[in-house]
Amino acid sequence: MLYAARFAASVAITAWGLLMLILGIVNAVFLWVVLGVVIMAVGLPLLASHPWLTPRLYPMRGGIDPATSGGGK
Repeated sequence: MLYAARFAASVAITAWGLLMLILGIVNAVFLWVVLGVVIMAVGLPLLASHPWLTPRLYPMRGGIDPATSGGGK
C-alpha cells in the first residue's frame, strides 16, 4: 500500500509540474515555466527512484570478471 501511495504521489507531482510548464509556455508566463521546471525536478527523481520502476530504468549489471577488469593478478 505504501508503494502505491508513493507511486501516486510521485506521478501527481510530476503531472502537476508538467501542467504548470505547459500552461506557462502557452500563456507566456515565465514564472509558471520556472515553477513547472522546479516541480518536475522534484517529481521526476521521486518517480525514477520508485522500487517498481528501478529494475526497468536501471537494469542489474552482471558480475565483474577479474580476468577482463585489469585489476587482478
